[in-house]
Amino acid sequence: GEVPPGAVLVFLGETGLPETVGLGLGGRRFLIAAPPEVQVCSLNPEDPVFDRGLAERLAFVRTLP
Repeated sequence: GEVPPGAVLVFLGETGLPETVGLGLGGRRFLIAAPPEVQVCSLNPEDPVFDRGLAERLAFVRTLP
């Protein structure tokens, strides 16, 4: 589904615990800190910045009040 702008995306690591947090940009895109840079990624398989690894590890998306 859609990722609202400002939503928090939480991704699990290999241990099954939260490891990575992203920030929604709208549509299915989000920002993620991947040192040494910040990357734009997508949950849409047709998007050039789609990241299958992250999409498979997505635990939940939350909007903050």
